[in-house]
Amino acid sequence: MRRLVNTKHYASISTDLNYTAASLKASALCKHRTHLSEYEVFCMLDKIRQTANGLDLLPAWFIRTAAPFLSLPLAHLFNLSIPQSRVPSQWKVSSITPVHKITKPQTCQDYRPISITPVLSRVLEKSIVRSFLYPVSLGPVFSKTISDQFVFRPTGSCTAALITLLQHLTDLVTQYGYVHLIALDFSKGSDTVRHSTLLSKIADLEIDDQLYNWLVDFFSNRQHLTKHNQEKSAIISINSSVVQGSSLGPVMYIVNTSDLRPTCSLNIMLKYADDTYLIVPSVNSHLLHSKIHYICDKWAESHNIKLNVSQSTEIIFTSPHFKETKLPLPPLTRTITRLNHCTRCHCQLYF
Repeated sequence: MRRLVNTKHYASISTDLNYTAASLKASALCKHRTHLSEYEVFCMLDKIRQTANGLDLLPAWFIRTAAPFLSLPLAHLFNLSIPQSRVPSQWKVSSITPVHKITKPQTCQDYRPISITPVLSRVLEKSIVRSFLYPVSLGPVFSKTISDQFVFRPTGSCTAALITLLQHLTDLVTQYGYVHLIALDFSKGSDTVRHSTLLSKIADLEIDDQLYNWLVDFFSNRQHLTKHNQEKSAIISINSSVVQGSSLGPVMYIVNTSDLRPTCSLNIMLKYADDTYLIVPSVNSHLLHSKIHYICDKWAESHNIKLNVSQSTEIIFTSPHFKETKLPLPPLTRTITRLNHCTRCHCQLYF
């Protein structure tokens, strides 16, 4: 009974009640080479790291050992998959292993779902990311769109994100006296992404039509089951999420949030994967409520994503000049918690 409840719980999260199927592109234009040679497939198989196997029960060590024998038939399979825009149905089923987030879990919410997809599917996905999607991210158009994202970029890193964040805070505090920094927390954002919205953005990327149609097929008719204590639940269909555990998942989430940008001048938004930070100078404090309203009720709703307001936090950084004037701090933003100290070391952040 418990495993059935778990399965329904995770399936309900990845279910879009307003689901609409994405339309395919009518043409099959191919500007780039999609053929993979036997040697290229062998190199990919030979470099597979030790990882969990999917429901096909093909472990990474076996695929790596058998690479000389598997590379030719797999190259043939991969070369049929992309031009025909078809993903094998066996690769569309993932297994979820719940891992408890707290010492004594009581409900399904106390578990973190770890999704695992077949290894061979991840091999083909990595090839698509490396050969098609990553070059697009370096192009002049899309690179500007994700300029506020510090993942999936050649110069992106956690260190670069922190340095950029500190630089913006320092500059704005010096000029405007105090600055709002809001850490936005999207509740299970990767598990609830609306496919039609995501694929509409992918359709605007400079990729071949057949690859776009392949991605449409990749996200359609997906299923998952829950594994717990060596037991498996029934397989249930899902119609949302970027498919956690897949090699395409992180890239797809970045594409999906590429249009989440500040609408007011001087406001700044920085992203590190699904960690999103909104920087608002004091001159725009009166617009902060409307900005949070836009993120919560417009952007998030249209993408089938929910902003977890209770887990989102706000910090106000001030300059010495602001302290001397003893002006009152602005009111709280909705129900977002305002911090006055670091939650780890409890050091004072302002006043």
